[in-house]
Amino acid sequence: MIKDGEMKLALTMMFVALAICSCEKIKTPERPQGVPKEAKWGGGADGGSWYLCYPVKNEINKYECTVYDDYSGDIIAKGKYILGITTWNESANHPALSTIPSQNELEYLGSSSDTVLKLRNTFVLIADGWVVYPFTSGGGKKILYKQGVQQGGAIQYE
Repeated sequence: MIKDGEMKLALTMMFVALAICSCEKIKTPERPQGVPKEAKWGGGADGGSWYLCYPVKNEINKYECTVYDDYSGDIIAKGKYILGITTWNESANHPALSTIPSQNELEYLGSSSDTVLKLRNTFVLIADGWVVYPFTSGGGKKILYKQGVQQGGAIQYE
């Protein structure tokens, strides 16, 4: 039979163990070959991606981004994205974007899709222009987006 003091000790130890486990910081994985040293990693315990984004000259809140697979280093997506805060437009079934002042430093959390790159403080980079999706076997496809909404079908290329 478990005594009251033993139960309290067991529960205390369980809560301490949970607190330690839940506070563990996610470590950045080793950078794969081919991923530029300037690229930043964003993700969680289940994985993530490497991101390299540069502001587009003379275009407010526009960035040219390349997204790399966190394991192989292959390019997953490359194209123009716009910086903003997003909410979900339920009736249109796509994100609604509100633009914000430009940021000096982008802190990546990961991506919810290849068209939405999540940043800290509820900021996002949303596909806004042509995004290229290369295939590892060669060739690929490209898709035109306007504030995260696909405009027409994908175009295959060799």
